[in-house]
Amino acid sequence: MDKGQVWIIGDTTHDILGAKNYGAKSIGACWNKAVKPEQLKLAGADFLSHTPKECLTWLIL
Repeated sequence: MDKGQVWIIGDTTHDILGAKNYGAKSIGACWNKAVKPEQLKLAGADFLSHTPKECLTWLIL
């Protein structure tokens, strides 16, 4: 699969860094109350999502 077509949705900085290392786009899953969105953004998340449904905004582009 073309890595440019892969999206990783994760709620840890390790998830986001793994997506970047793989060459995929990433969505920071911020619906978990323990998640610190600013840390996911600093790790390189392409987008931040506050609900699972909000992920569709970017996935169906």
